Amino acid sequence: MRKYLAFDDRWIQSSHAVHRRPCSFVRDAANPVLTPEHAWEGQSVYCFGSVFFDPEHTKYRMWYQVYHARCPEPKFETAVGYAESVDGKHWQKPRVGAEHPKQGATNLVWLSSGRSHLYSPAVVRDVHATDPQQRYRMLYWDAMTEEELAECRSPFATTPDVPGWKGLDGEGAFICTSPDGIHWQKLRKEPVFSGPCDATSMSQLANGSWLATVKTSTRTDRHYRIIAETHSADGLNWTAPQAVLQPDWHDLPGTEFYGMPAFDYFGYRLGLIWIYHNTPDDKRVDVQLSYYDTERGWQRTPGRHTLLTTGERGEWDAGCIYTASQPIVSPPHDPDAIWLYYGGANVRHDDQRYQRDCIGLAKLRLDGFASLDAGHFAGTLKTQAMVFEGDRLRVNADTRHGQLEVVVRDASTQAELARSQHIEHLDSTHIDLHWQSGWQPHAQQPVQLEFYMQRTRLYSFSFE
Repeated sequence: MRKYLAFDDRWIQSSHAVHRRPCSFVRDAANPVLTPEHAWEGQSVYCFGSVFFDPEHTKYRMWYQVYHARCPEPKFETAVGYAESVDGKHWQKPRVGAEHPKQGATNLVWLSSGRSHLYSPAVVRDVHATDPQQRYRMLYWDAMTEEELAECRSPFATTPDVPGWKGLDGEGAFICTSPDGIHWQKLRKEPVFSGPCDATSMSQLANGSWLATVKTSTRTDRHYRIIAETHSADGLNWTAPQAVLQPDWHDLPGTEFYGMPAFDYFGYRLGLIWIYHNTPDDKRVDVQLSYYDTERGWQRTPGRHTLLTTGERGEWDAGCIYTASQPIVSPPHDPDAIWLYYGGANVRHDDQRYQRDCIGLAKLRLDGFASLDAGHFAGTLKTQAMVFEGDRLRVNADTRHGQLEVVVRDASTQAELARSQHIEHLDSTHIDLHWQSGWQPHAQQPVQLEFYMQRTRLYSFSFE
């Protein structure tokens, strides 16, 4: 199903007395929902990781990054922690992972090589998997062990050192698979791709192929963070990362992109850019939205609104925000919403004096990245020519204090084909329109829609 979202200019032909209102995720009152509580977690649990509702286990499952600074056991300094929840807010950390030499059983289901830091474990439940031993797939950043390097060399050259990045032989992105999300096995000793790209995210596309987005740098004078992407047909053999999005002259000085989880969303491909404000007087990281255009590539949304801000001064997430590798769309406990888990730091990037990292939950109305609003004076909104696919038109709108009506016109003649009944006193993500004349759309019929709105917010519409 394809939706037409309010942040997108491409489907709009004209408007009158309608304006766009950007929206932001709202933090859950229970935040933070996950905190460092065990000795092996140190002071940092990042949502440099993944969270999703697993229908096979009928629970929410989280794979997060542990960063235990100055841990005396190198393999335990950075690792993958595991947690699960029945409602997405109250989490348990079952001790089903590695044995710590001093603390016994842990919830750490994958450890670093000990030669480098393990970063950004992205876990996906592979719905196309034919091998039950590979039902879950994880992409993460690390380095080959000394034993692996002695046995075989990395296929990639060591990344040259520049200010802000120090290369290491055998470093790169690795792939693990698991039958249950708990017991993991590395598919290759060598990395599947490499470069200055330690913040990785992975998603599986509708056709079963794989997309990874990574932080990288192409400059030779310093580590300047931008976004690259790499693709794989089988989840094991990946293309070389290619730069796809970077700051431009519309951004403030010092803007860099620390990462960008990407995911498919009802006909769109969306990205959550981690905006790094890399100036001496700032150093915060917050989140903006991007989208993929088949002709122009990755694009920033109009206005470049902050989708998820850092917390207020003194709060647990006041310094930096790093999101999970993808949001949960219509979770079972809140089907009209988008849930986004994120890691929050109480200090800004580069400040480790009093750093403590936790994980929180933020929510957004389904399709609610922005709305197109008409106020006290009636407004109109006309679409570009489009095909009426399906047999009904559905809108996501708030008409509690106003009304909405839709006219369908023939795209060639502009003749009125149908007029909807008035929608009023409703606020719903799924409003099916009914036609006054009992009109039935013809298959693949090119039409234009005219929305007549007053005191109404329109978030999206779709043909179904």
